[in-house]
Amino acid sequence: MKRLFTLLLTLCSFNNYGQTVVITSFCRPELFQWIENPLSIVVENTSCNNIVVKVSEGRIIQNGCKFTFTIEEDPIDDIKLFIGVKKKGTVNWIEQRTYKIKPAPLPSVRLISTYGDEISKSQLEFGLTLFVPDFTFGLEAVESKMYKVDTFSISVIRNDSTIFTKTNIPGNEVPLEVIEFIRKNGQNEDLLVFSNFRLSLYRKKRLKLPQILTYKLVAER
Repeated sequence: MKRLFTLLLTLCSFNNYGQTVVITSFCRPELFQWIENPLSIVVENTSCNNIVVKVSEGRIIQNGCKFTFTIEEDPIDDIKLFIGVKKKGTVNWIEQRTYKIKPAPLPSVRLISTYGDEISKSQLEFGLTLFVPDFTFGLEAVESKMYKVDTFSISVIRNDSTIFTKTNIPGNEVPLEVIEFIRKNGQNEDLLVFSNFRLSLYRKKRLKLPQILTYKLVAER
């Protein structure tokens, strides 16, 4: 009997017996709600077009041997993933896995085109725009398709005193009036503090983020 072998992306593996199946996820026994969970499934001696995958809950989309699993149902503890091989019009189901479903990780907010925790006045010429990085399983950060910044607040702090504040700013861009204030009045070592983030999740849910994002205003480099 052929050996069954399951390989995860970070080279976690375990053995069973049957037809060889390779499932690439991210070395996790769980999948995340609301997130596009990437999976890669390969079956020994089987073309990608003949691999059939279904799930007990949620939705799975196939593109060759690449799969994307999403689930929005709430609450749910786990789902079953079934793997089959299509041959002569019938499907032979050869493997079943159970994955725990966890809530989407709490998002975070960043400023576009900033590195580290410093901002120079020259950067202000291009404006300041907030974005929520997608949950990319440790890969390069891209803007989230799930979360959008609805409102936020910004303060300018100097020597532990607030010299400027604006609250409930709509959208994800720092208004021109705030940029102009910082350009004209900002001093080296002032702190720009972003807070009171309110996000929307696929425009279906709203959440208040407890994150406080702080940048130091520095001299021109």
